Amino acid sequence: QYQVVLDMIAEERKKASNPDFERKKPIDRNTLLKDASKRSLIAKLLMFVTIRVAGKEVKEGPSKQRELRMIRANVENLPLRNLVLFSQGAISFSLLDRLILLMNGKYMRCLGRVRRKPNEERERLL
Repeated sequence: QYQVVLDMIAEERKKASNPDFERKKPIDRNTLLKDASKRSLIAKLLMFVTIRVAGKEVKEGPSKQRELRMIRANVENLPLRNLVLFSQGAISFSLLDRLILLMNGKYMRCLGRVRRKPNEERERLL
């Protein structure tokens, strides 16, 4: 048993010493939408929907394509937490936290959060 653990540690050290190796941090509220969309299908879908909704606000005219590119660049560089602020109540921090759990592949933890009542969640945070 110990040899297996030592082999795993040695393998991780070898990977970490490689200059091309980059340990992926889990997605959190501060992760940019474009970085999250590279690692998660849910984030990619979220970015697509956000760009579509924001694009509906652009009026027809000669500068429409330029404005759409600007909106896309702005949306890509949004931290996930800003989606709650710009969604006008459609997304709450609680929902965002559940989506982040799904993006990180923690499906069972996300299901546990869904089953928990809002009062229990508030008490847990205090």
